[in-house]
Amino acid sequence: MTRSTPLAITVPAIDAELDVSAVQRFGNGEDGRLIAISYKHESFYPHLSGPVLHFRLPDGRVVLTEPNPDGYDLVWEADQEPATIDPGAHEVLHMMWDNVNTAVLDVLSAKFGDAAVKALAESLGAS
Repeated sequence: MTRSTPLAITVPAIDAELDVSAVQRFGNGEDGRLIAISYKHESFYPHLSGPVLHFRLPDGRVVLTEPNPDGYDLVWEADQEPATIDPGAHEVLHMMWDNVNTAVLDVLSAKFGDAAVKALAESLGAS
């Protein structure tokens, strides 16, 4: 029996133009401030993977967009408990999340996937 070793590949950086106008417009306003964007990856549950926005409300609390099959749930950063926020802040957060999610899924994932498959094919000599 032949034993194989893992194949190491390097995926080159990708260039992309992203429309993140909602984030630029609403990321720092009277409803709160976007302080970070992270990505949650669940290996066996891809429907629970996605971008997470960290949004500081005017009262100082931070709310996160936790990926779920229908989009996201709002949870408090401090304790991961479900969060209910002001309707105005909720609308702003939703617009920003939609903007970031679209950029990640529709633009960046496709470009990264193309680059990753090309790098894999080249490493296997199947380009």
